Amino acid sequence: IKKSNKEKIYMLLLIMFAEYSLYILWITLLTYMPLYFTGLNVTLINIGVILFLFGMLGGAGGLLTGFIFDRFKKGFIIIQIAFALSIPLFFFTFKTTGLTSIILFILGGFFLISIQPVCIRMAQDIMPENMSLASSLILGFSPGIAAITMIFLGKAADIIGIEALVNYELILILFTIILLFFKLPSAEGNLKK
Repeated sequence: IKKSNKEKIYMLLLIMFAEYSLYILWITLLTYMPLYFTGLNVTLINIGVILFLFGMLGGAGGLLTGFIFDRFKKGFIIIQIAFALSIPLFFFTFKTTGLTSIILFILGGFFLISIQPVCIRMAQDIMPENMSLASSLILGFSPGIAAITMIFLGKAADIIGIEALVNYELILILFTIILLFFKLPSAEGNLKK
């Protein structure tokens, strides 16, 4: 494999890992937060509204990060900032109650979900000749591996509880932020302009 191809594979693996981390937390939140909010006496219809706002705000975040990426081409920085801002929001979701907890959860969705379009676009820029394959790796393979992982995390949630599971997953997000600092020095400069 040529050096340039090795660099592309390395970059793609970093992006896939970021997307994997995103989906691990996202699937966990969508699966277990209804149970958590039910325990706080939130009605099921209100939980539906909360999840709707969580996803809708995340979509709005994706529009914003997509625009920022197109303008500045700093995908790794965008991912790191969004992840870094989501960590305290989800952490304090469990340390507060009532409306504050719900607002923190929804705002966390804004930052967490917002990185998905950036990951897709970066993968497409790395593989401009195979955009469909690049998109499928980000939208299919990474979430698929995360879904398989959830089989084991479901058992962990039964044992340690929802809050502890989310906190461990936030450590994974933090690890991802640190890992993204080890991108190749010329990495983003090599992305298609």
